[in-house]
Amino acid sequence: MAHNTRTIARQVAQYSDYRDLLAPLTRTPQDISWELLAESLAEFQRTLMDDPKTQPLDSFLLAIEAGDWQKAKNALTDQQLQGLHLFRTKAGCIKCHNGPLLSDQRFHNTGLHYFGRKFEDLGRYEITGKNQDMGAFRTPSLRHLMATKPWMHNGLFTQLEGIIRMYEHGGARPRRPATLPAEQYYPTTTQLLTPFNLTPAERQALLAFIKAL
Repeated sequence: MAHNTRTIARQVAQYSDYRDLLAPLTRTPQDISWELLAESLAEFQRTLMDDPKTQPLDSFLLAIEAGDWQKAKNALTDQQLQGLHLFRTKAGCIKCHNGPLLSDQRFHNTGLHYFGRKFEDLGRYEITGKNQDMGAFRTPSLRHLMATKPWMHNGLFTQLEGIIRMYEHGGARPRRPATLPAEQYYPTTTQLLTPFNLTPAERQALLAFIKAL
């Protein structure tokens, strides 16, 4: 998060909770190093790896690749399969949520920058200082989605239904404040987000699919 490794190790060593957790691996707080923290983080991240044979979407895709249509049919329910179709087509989720991690690893402005308001977060702009990066955030992975609540970069969303509704309207599109000086740049929502309409049944199907990720 833009810190240097020495600072991170020093900050972790300041907290008794972390020192207690790391005590079996260290003799003194001074032994808490970035190398130890990196190994600990890697060990934790290994627990997040899915077995493709048990993860619904991966099981479905592997079965399709193998031409095992019965196994593919059993991997996803009919409702989840409809949700996958909507994910790829009408809802357009796949424009950004694609690839093995269901993320294009690019930065986009979804309109949730709260410019000039409470919760303001200008995203990548805070690092680059470039106007075009104002309000842009990296597309998050949808893997383990139900274990990462609350959602969005600021954690302000607790209901997936609300997120889908927002995207049905083409994402958040805040208006430029009338009091903002003309020379002041104002971030605009990406044109990748376009409005779409789902029936109640389609909305539930899309939810069923993304909850299985």
